[in-house]
Amino acid sequence: MPSLLQFLEAVAEVPPEFMRHVEAQARQVTLRKGDTLIKAGEVATSLGFLEEGLVKLHGQDNRGTPFVVEFAGAGEFVSDYSAMVQGLPVNLTIEALEDCVVSAFPFAEYQRLVNEVQVLHKLARKILEDLVIKLSGREFQFLTMDAKERYLHFMDKRRDIAGRISRNDLAAYLGITPVSLSRIRAQVIRERRSQAT
Repeated sequence: MPSLLQFLEAVAEVPPEFMRHVEAQARQVTLRKGDTLIKAGEVATSLGFLEEGLVKLHGQDNRGTPFVVEFAGAGEFVSDYSAMVQGLPVNLTIEALEDCVVSAFPFAEYQRLVNEVQVLHKLARKILEDLVIKLSGREFQFLTMDAKERYLHFMDKRRDIAGRISRNDLAAYLGITPVSLSRIRAQVIRERRSQAT
């Protein structure tokens, strides 16, 4: 997976002096499995880029039921972007599901550079487009798919991480209980066996 600097080079023709500035400003954060990059209620000041590992962005509803908004792997940005833009405490906790390495870049500096360096507009657009695609995709799934369809969609699109997350986290991501997830899995297995015979 690309490092932050490789990602920047791939997205835009970034001036060498900017790359040196990024390298100087970014700090590397190492997380062990179970550590948090940031907790809900805290104020985020850095835009994170996951160099290695896997994280989940999660929280609880007003009844205390856990939910998972997204999983992010190496080569992806990890932050509560909307909260940072508004200067508000984050709504989600970012927790390491594996040992992780994150490049953290000051968000205020990111905003300054995007405003001053024309070529970085492409980078900013890429980050926002990825965020919109993820959020609209999740919304579409919950509006148009039942739990079984959401499970099948996840297994089709995110098979790369399916074996790296717990049953409880997958259930929380799908918006169902772990018991319901077990039933769906059993049903899918039965249907596939039936189709194979």
